Amino acid sequence: MTSGKAETVTLAAAMPSMGHALPPVGTVRADPGRFVATQDVFTMDGVWELSITLSGDHGEETITVGLLV
Repeated sequence: MTSGKAETVTLAAAMPSMGHALPPVGTVRADPGRFVATQDVFTMDGVWELSITLSGDHGEETITVGLLV
């Protein structure tokens, strides 16, 4: 999805160093362009990879970012 607005956003967290991967978590639209997770995304402190999947009229795109929780 290189243009357009996201209709839905899903989050999937993985902690490769520990072999953990959690099922995707849905979000709800809080404001235009702002989504909030419906469940906890992270189960413990450490380095996680968060995959953010945006879906809309122009397709789907997944962005993966690393973060320290």
